[in-house]
Amino acid sequence: MNADITLTDRFQGVIIGAAVGDALGMPTEYISTEQLDALYNGRVTQFETPNPQHPCSHLKAGQY
Repeated sequence: MNADITLTDRFQGVIIGAAVGDALGMPTEYISTEQLDALYNGRVTQFETPNPQHPCSHLKAGQY
């Protein structure tokens, strides 16, 4: 364990990681594997706007 990394640094990293993960995964929630393949080539590697039929279609890329 790196002594320079504080517990606060670790907590901040967890919160930021969770937020980024939620934002990346948002357009893939509630869709099937087939839809994931058709809409996003099977995976999401950047912030994407959800398709118009998605329950979160009101959100922009990177929002959660």
